[in-house]
Amino acid sequence: MDNNYVFQNMNLNSINFVNDKNDILFEFIDSHKGEYYGELLCEDVLSMVMTTDLDFDPYFPQFICDVSIEEYTDKSSVQLPVMFPGGSVKESPEKSAPRLVMFQGGGYEIFLTCRKAHVKKIE
Repeated sequence: MDNNYVFQNMNLNSINFVNDKNDILFEFIDSHKGEYYGELLCEDVLSMVMTTDLDFDPYFPQFICDVSIEEYTDKSSVQLPVMFPGGSVKESPEKSAPRLVMFQGGGYEIFLTCRKAHVKKIE
């Protein structure tokens, strides 16, 4: 399965719950210059698992090696408890598989599923 890396070697600057707290906006900054680099908006979050180092500092941007997005299926590399009518990924009301978003490396790991994922970056 090919991963679609949307950010690499960035700092996660903030996590904000937006739009009636159903969506999550992740903001990234360049790990070298400390300037705004881009954001990832995950709409209609279905599930989320987050782990951090014991030395996690919420006031300091966290280094993330890779952020990838792939279609979430029953055969995805990570399985999360996604709640759908009928209990199956294939029975999604929107007839399309949700997105699996993975943040890996550094002191953070985040795995979440959402209906849509939008990436905005400064090139």
